[in-house]
Amino acid sequence: MFKKAIGFMLGLGLLMAMSVNVLATESPGISSNDADMFTPLSLERHLISEFGEEFLNNLEESRSIADEIWSNFPINRSTGEHIVPEYIAGDYFDEDGNLVIQLVENAIIPRNMEAVIFNENVIIKYASYSRTYLHSLSALIVNKYFENQSAGIRTNFGVTYLDTINNRIVVELETLNEDEIQHFRDTVSESTAILFVEGETVWPS
Repeated sequence: MFKKAIGFMLGLGLLMAMSVNVLATESPGISSNDADMFTPLSLERHLISEFGEEFLNNLEESRSIADEIWSNFPINRSTGEHIVPEYIAGDYFDEDGNLVIQLVENAIIPRNMEAVIFNENVIIKYASYSRTYLHSLSALIVNKYFENQSAGIRTNFGVTYLDTINNRIVVELETLNEDEIQHFRDTVSESTAILFVEGETVWPS
């Protein structure tokens, strides 16, 4: 069930209802088409019935905290978007609706951000890779897929996605064995941040 493994990615302020399907398993259970059938009151009742009022209250508070943290990040003057610092590994809502922020191990947190991040309403966990690195690795994998020199992976490559909770980029291979994994590493990336799992080939060849 969704509540068991939420992984709702914030993008620290950017709620993307991807759960661990961009992260791993199940969706929230309400599609955009389903949502059109609810009035605001009936939708609220449905969510309370599905997830519990305490969970939703925690989730609402967690989103506010995430927005506050996000607002303290520097802004890219060219794009107007906030820049996620290198010390941030990831963030998500846990099964109780609490905000979890992953920090890169041994990273230095600026003093002006310590009071914002380290507070009683935020669960802190530590991880190996920054969000910036994982996003760049994901982009590299996609780009390599479309390059001629990596055409050999096309018949076996299923899909790639970010697993925020486990701080990894997941790569699904239809045939999962040491030879195929090594071929992927040789032609695409040797990064230890990649987690290989068995899946179906869904990308066009």
